[in-house]
Amino acid sequence: MTLSLYDGAHVAADLERIRSKVPEDADLLDAFLNEVAESQHAIWALSRWQAEYPDPLFSVRAIDCCHADGYNVYRIRPLKLLWRYRVLYAFDAPMDEFHVLAIVSKKHHDAPAAIDADSYGYEPTHPISQRVRDEYDLLRIPRLP
Repeated sequence: MTLSLYDGAHVAADLERIRSKVPEDADLLDAFLNEVAESQHAIWALSRWQAEYPDPLFSVRAIDCCHADGYNVYRIRPLKLLWRYRVLYAFDAPMDEFHVLAIVSKKHHDAPAAIDADSYGYEPTHPISQRVRDEYDLLRIPRLP
């Protein structure tokens, strides 16, 4: 069985937004995702509720607010140079496919509670959360029971 990692509809725009601010980070994120996509072992780690993977170094975790609504969505936290970013992805278990739905800047823990379009803190009402849910439904990925 081969697992596959696909870019969602907004990934290129997310990378361009990051590139406009920190070009080297966008290049590193793109290379990081390519490295993950080329490794079946790394892709397997994406199917876990919570896991760490050594090379390339990253951790994954389910996004609680998405799972609570039936969306099988997780985040990748690249460790090392890209620690301030999160890659949000959906797992389509029946198809053994992973879909990258967003690449975002992580909201700093000291940031004000208000919604900030430039950073993401897993707020259910954040526009990124809505965008992820909309694309998930467009892709017809089955909801969790």
